[in-house]
Amino acid sequence: MGAFYFQGGFAMKKLTGIVIGMTILVCLMTGPSVFAAMQVAAGVQHTVGLKADGTVVAVGNNESGKCNVASWNGIIQVAAGWEQTFGLKADRTVVAVGCSIDSDYGQCNVGGWTGIVQVATGIDHTVGVKADGTVVAVGYNGDGKCNVGGWTGIVQVDASYYHTIGLKADGTVVAVGYNAFGQCDVGGWTNIVQGAAGSDHTVGLKADGTVVAVGRNNYGQCDVFEWDLDGTPTLVSLSSFAAVPQSGRIIIQWTTASEIDNAGFNIYRAESKDGEYVKVNDSLIPAEGAPTQSVSYQFFDDGVKNRTTYYYKLEDMNLNGTSTMHGPVSGTLNGKYLDADR
Repeated sequence: MGAFYFQGGFAMKKLTGIVIGMTILVCLMTGPSVFAAMQVAAGVQHTVGLKADGTVVAVGNNESGKCNVASWNGIIQVAAGWEQTFGLKADRTVVAVGCSIDSDYGQCNVGGWTGIVQVATGIDHTVGVKADGTVVAVGYNGDGKCNVGGWTGIVQVDASYYHTIGLKADGTVVAVGYNAFGQCDVGGWTNIVQGAAGSDHTVGLKADGTVVAVGRNNYGQCDVFEWDLDGTPTLVSLSSFAAVPQSGRIIIQWTTASEIDNAGFNIYRAESKDGEYVKVNDSLIPAEGAPTQSVSYQFFDDGVKNRTTYYYKLEDMNLNGTSTMHGPVSGTLNGKYLDADR
């Protein structure tokens, strides 16, 4: 789960991919004091801060007592939910405050937890990753969002209002809970280093810095496919990209203005703009361009139905395995061509 290194005279282990975008440092040796990675966490109406000395501060709505953290010490991670706050201690136990009578679904019943290396909380349930890669959960189990007992090899979790996700050591992701918007459809994800669960969507950061997302996209919250967080996108410049219906099939056409270190292209198709995109080419479409050479490509998609609108994304693959998504563009077979949505 990461490399060992020394900080402040303590052997520490780095747990990568932790929710809230922070790295958590877990003490593996005892000493005169605890060194924590500074961190903040936000609940619905309160905010929590973890100090470098392992103490915690909080501000905001305190009707349920969720800000009563002044006595905490030895904390190495905090998590904030609806009416609850959690602190992971250096001895791998968990403390909690909050959970008023009106909001108590058992999500604060973590007093018996041991061996915990990360904790996450949603609106009414709480999830913890154990040092052995198994997961525990307490609270309201609507739609099975606490059904994590069979999970193994987990290095990070996140808990949302209605679903729970777990990142495995092999870079794949598992999910349970409410799935009406496809927010749990993460079974095909690979090379993920961090996962995050929103109310009705799920986002994954890949090792190459690109981002994937599934679930509800009513506010564009899943429009992350062209993100490249490591700052090194593939060096392919498109001058055109279109989906053209013709004679019982749709022709995907694109022209590159320049290509540098490009291995080739993949085509992905979906039946809705925010739907699940599936690769339709059997093998990588070889690159033919050059830094100063414009090249036109086309791909014939014969697996389409009459009077159905299809959406397409174009992926260019770098020789080093980095990829960038373009699109989507859309077209309707035997109907009016729809302009690209960029």
